[in-house]
Amino acid sequence: MNGLKEIIESQTKFQSYMGHNFKNMTKKERAVYVKENMLWTIDELSEMLHELPYAKTWSSKYDRWSSQEHDDQIRLTKEEYIDSLHFLINIGIGLGMDDEEIITMYREKNKVNYERQENNY
Repeated sequence: MNGLKEIIESQTKFQSYMGHNFKNMTKKERAVYVKENMLWTIDELSEMLHELPYAKTWSSKYDRWSSQEHDDQIRLTKEEYIDSLHFLINIGIGLGMDDEEIITMYREKNKVNYERQENNY
């Protein structure tokens, strides 16, 4: 099993535990579910920004941090990243995406991104 498949299956199981039955959701219920998870993703990304060292580029406080303080703050930033990932995975689940579709679409979009850069996008 690839890592993405494992993550999606684990998150689907947890969402089921939380009472979300994707097989019985109407299109409207799925849209509401996706919207809610989009909002929570934004919230978690904002929390991640607050934890990120040097996010406030004008502040010199980060320069006074010890190496351990910096490492601790990076750890908190990573935790917020993982929180965000949970909600992003929920969005994919709500949209009916599986690991293969995500990987295929990622590769296609990645190719487009390279082409755009080559064409001064």
